[in-house]
Amino acid sequence: MILVFIRIGETMNGAPHIPFSIPELLVKFKDDPMQFARDFGMTALYGIEAWAIIAPWFAIPLYFIFRFLLRKYMNKHLKKSAA
Repeated sequence: MILVFIRIGETMNGAPHIPFSIPELLVKFKDDPMQFARDFGMTALYGIEAWAIIAPWFAIPLYFIFRFLLRKYMNKHLKKSAA
């Protein structure tokens, strides 16, 4: 999902989509870590920004869904152990 959030962040900010090749990125990082950070730092921030905007819209409903399911499971489990 990292690449998905990066692409969404790039689109939200009107930034060009940079090509992602894991072997190429590793070579660039090994050659010069500081230049790598300069080249891809903003791209990482775009991904973080997209995640920060999108995650709450999924986290809040998931919280209530799982809370409901876990309470239902626990009530059922506690009734069996009490009997």
